[in-house]
Amino acid sequence: MVVLPLVLALPEPLALVSLVVVTQTSLVELIGMVAYVKIVPWIIMTDRPLQLSRIPSP
Repeated sequence: MVVLPLVLALPEPLALVSLVVVTQTSLVELIGMVAYVKIVPWIIMTDRPLQLSRIPSP
C-alpha cells in the first residue's frame, strides 16, 4: 500500500488507477493467504526437517 498515496495524487482523469491498485493489492494478499493456509500445515506436519539450503555445512 506504499503506492496508494502516489496513486491518489494523480489527476482526476486517472482515477481508475487507484481502483486497480487497491484491487490488485487485495488479490495478491488473498492468494498469499490461501498459499500460507495450504503450505504452512504441510511444513509443520511433515516428519522430515525443512531443508533451506542444499549446501553441506562444513
